[in-house]
Amino acid sequence: MITRFERRGIALLLTMIMCISMVCSGSMVAYAEDGTQAEAAEGTTEETEKSAGEQGAEEAISEEGDDQTGEEAETETISETEKASSPEETKDGNEVTEEEKDAEAKAAGSFEDFDYQVLEDGTVEITKYHGAGGAVVVPDTIEGKNVSSIGREAFVSNDSVTQVNLPATVTELQYASFGACRNLAKVILPENSQLKTIGGYAFFRSGLTEMDCPSVQEIKELAFRECEQLISVTLGNKLTFLGVAAFAHSGIQKINIPESLTGIEEFVFYGCKDLREIALPNSIVSIGEYAFASSGLNNIDLPDSVTSIGDRAFERCENLNTANIGNKLAYISNYAFADCDLTTIKIGNQVEKIGNYAFNGNERLAEVELPKNVTALEYAAFRYCKSLGRISFPDSLEKIGGIALDNTAWYAAQNDGVVYAGKVLYRYKGNMPADTVVDVKDGTKGIAAFAFDGYQNLKEINIPNRVTNIGEFAFYDCGAMTSVVIPASVTEIGQMALGYRASENGTRFEDESEFYNVSGYCEKIPDFMIYGVEGSAAQTYAQGNGFEFTALKALKIVPEVTDNTYIIGSSEGVTITCTGELKDFVSVFMDDQEVDKSNYTLAEGSTILTFATKYLNTLSVGKHKVTMNYTYGSVDTELNVLDSNEEQGGGKPNPDDGPGEGSGSQGSGSAGSNNSQSGGTNTSGRLVSPKTGDTSAVMLWLMAAMCAAGMCALVIVRRRRA
Repeated sequence: MITRFERRGIALLLTMIMCISMVCSGSMVAYAEDGTQAEAAEGTTEETEKSAGEQGAEEAISEEGDDQTGEEAETETISETEKASSPEETKDGNEVTEEEKDAEAKAAGSFEDFDYQVLEDGTVEITKYHGAGGAVVVPDTIEGKNVSSIGREAFVSNDSVTQVNLPATVTELQYASFGACRNLAKVILPENSQLKTIGGYAFFRSGLTEMDCPSVQEIKELAFRECEQLISVTLGNKLTFLGVAAFAHSGIQKINIPESLTGIEEFVFYGCKDLREIALPNSIVSIGEYAFASSGLNNIDLPDSVTSIGDRAFERCENLNTANIGNKLAYISNYAFADCDLTTIKIGNQVEKIGNYAFNGNERLAEVELPKNVTALEYAAFRYCKSLGRISFPDSLEKIGGIALDNTAWYAAQNDGVVYAGKVLYRYKGNMPADTVVDVKDGTKGIAAFAFDGYQNLKEINIPNRVTNIGEFAFYDCGAMTSVVIPASVTEIGQMALGYRASENGTRFEDESEFYNVSGYCEKIPDFMIYGVEGSAAQTYAQGNGFEFTALKALKIVPEVTDNTYIIGSSEGVTITCTGELKDFVSVFMDDQEVDKSNYTLAEGSTILTFATKYLNTLSVGKHKVTMNYTYGSVDTELNVLDSNEEQGGGKPNPDDGPGEGSGSQGSGSAGSNNSQSGGTNTSGRLVSPKTGDTSAVMLWLMAAMCAAGMCALVIVRRRRA
């Protein structure tokens, strides 16, 4: 007979089991929901990244370059400006009505030698001057109304005017108001002048010799263009805009740039042969294309405020000897200082790229120090700098465009064979023997454009991991080379860099660059094979050019047979196992420094590397990055070095500091747990820990079973006693 006590016990047991079941079920549901959300978020991220990448590619494809020079580019710019400045034939897009014409006629009139019209604001605009010339005094009022404007072409082509006195009330000189007044030598403004705007072509081809503009806020396009007698201009601190070609081809010798100005537009001082010096204030942020091109500048100091200069900004400044480039400019633009007479340049420490032809043709430039942030020299950057014998190449330099250093004293001094510019393979120099095999130096970051162009005797090139780019036409017309292994570190391969040779019976091609002209007939090298890692630039290039591609084995660290911890003073070394084939192994780096081969041993399967204890004991306590390098890629893992006192209780490793994931250009591997599954430390000093997982549900069920067993035992005991 079951007593009341037994019934209560069984009921309590059933209640506990139901509660535990509900908790476990809830945990599992929550886990499933979390997993589903994570997968959905990951999918959304991948789609977003793909969309952004495709959009960026489409934008890049749609961009087109324009290789204009000097007068052609200025002519086009001026044409666009003239079109924008042309008089309107309609009002607000509609034809002018008869009523509007009558209203304008009633508002117009004549006063002495001037025609005028009354503006909507009640002031007067001079529309035409028809006097005898000489020194002209513009009245300050007409019929009691202030004269505020000199209208469009009001004095244009009037050779009889020699001087103009403007009243303080005038705020604007409109389009070509004094244009082509060849004998107009002087315009006088009173001290309290309110002149704010000098319009486009306002003094174009006039005879002005000087101009004082203390109150002017904007000088529009071509305002003083071809004023050959104009020597001096004084600008006030209210100036905020200096328009396109404002002083182009003028005789300007002296001009101040006020601190109120932040930018100098295109062609502003283009062709100003008599302009010897100019001081740019710290307010200047940008300098437009051709801004000082073909001027007479002797030196230029770009302040730290300047963040951009346009293409050809100082091109063909034949007297320019010195250039100091500020510390905020990141890119020295195309042709920026081409064909000048530079003897000294100082390049700011933030410059990262030096553009196409940037310093081309500076024949007296003898020395250049590239700052530590420079990553690229583009096509012909220093070509024809014949005296350039010393140039420093920082470790940051990883990309060089074609012929960037040709026709320099530096290149002339290099020995025949493979020539390196810092960590970039620049090009092969001299005659190449038959069946040549080139082993690119370890640590090389890039192979320059046109590096081996036309070398028919190149049979094989061995490219080490860490090379990031192969320039356009780098191995063009290397007919003896029928295959190449491209490491996964290479992320950029230029057009026709691999697998093409010249052929009279081939396909006609034109290069894709706006900076050099390469064209001819070519064909693909028969059966050319590219070896590389799946998903890499090598595969992209192969598929894009129709070459065969063979995938190499992915590189991963094998965590089950890799040690991630070493205790100083241990008797055994540390072993790292990688999936890469031993025959492809090149080197191992500890914290980006190559480890001497005497400090480790190698064994098959696929690569088993063991560091010697004598080497490990020299490492500092803490975490170290280990990099396994192969001919086509690399992979990283982590080694944690502990002091012997930590193992003995002097220090406790952080349980959250698990083994690091291997990474590299080619994939990742995990330096995970050791072979032993028991806790503690093995004889080699390596800490090992048991495998763990999500066991919370299992533990709850075990507890439930134990409770049930206990209650059953209690019931049985009580029944026996009864």
